[in-house]
This record gives sequence, structure tokens and C-alpha cells, in this order.
Amino acid sequence: MTLLFAKENLNPEKPCIITCALSGVVANRNQCPAIPYTPEEYAREAKSAYDAGAAAVHIHARDPDEREFASGAAVVLDTTREILEVLP
Repeated sequence: MTLLFAKENLNPEKPCIITCALSGVVANRNQCPAIPYTPEEYAREAKSAYDAGAAAVHIHARDPDEREFASGAAVVLDTTREILEVLP
């Protein structure tokens, strides 16, 4: 699990801080076709969450080829980098 924060939306003057879980721990596309699998899909969803006011996103990175949760740090790092590229 990775939790990433967007400083612009992390404001103690706001009455609440919005977080967004981009994928579920056991959810898959059979249950919800919009669940992100690839780093690019996670980045797109993170940007949408940020634009809607989220200060943090919570991800369970997946191995894009296997559609399973990440088995190594490289997939988590790739997904994190993609997300950080689209956030201010």
C-alpha cells in the first residue's frame, strides 16, 4: 500500500482532508471495470481525484501484465512515479 499526498490540497484551514482509495484490496475489473491496473491508469485516476479536491491517494499497485497486486518494489515505484508526474 502506498499513500501519496498533494500539498496544495493539504490545508489545515479546510474543514476536512479528502483522501481517495483508487483501487480496492480485492476488487477487480469484473466487479468494477473502471479500477486502474496500469501505472498510467493510476496516474489518470490520481489526477482526477486531485482535481476533485483530494489531498491524498491510497493505492495498491498491480503488476500490469498479471493483473495481480504488485509482487515487487519496481511496480510500486513505476506507479508512484507516474502519479507524481501528473500531480502539481
